[in-house]
Amino acid sequence: MTISEFIKKYNLHDSLIESIDYDKNNCTVRINIDFCYWQQEYYTDDMQETGEIQIIFSKVSKFDCVPVEINCDGIIDVRQTEDNEMYLEFLNDKTEECHSLTIAAESVSVSSIQEPTKGDISSLK
Repeated sequence: MTISEFIKKYNLHDSLIESIDYDKNNCTVRINIDFCYWQQEYYTDDMQETGEIQIIFSKVSKFDCVPVEINCDGIIDVRQTEDNEMYLEFLNDKTEECHSLTIAAESVSVSSIQEPTKGDISSLK
């Protein structure tokens, strides 16, 4: 999916960043997140509230992030800044410092995401 589609589909606010891995040689960025399912439009009470997911950005042409130690940093802002570019701001609860990253990529994929069950589309919009 594109970055625009990703931002429309998933709400990352309050999710926690576990790690960020930039592979310059393969032009990929992998972000492991403790994802807030309860923040999603499709969330229902029988789903888990949080769970780990991995977001994979492929064909990355820009990765702008000051190296910082990630320790379950909370995501406070996500927005599209260019056609294929995303800005993400996160807060370290221990140091109370805000950090940000900007990623430009051709595509985004998500693994280990809990979607609603087949017959349950009542909460989808």
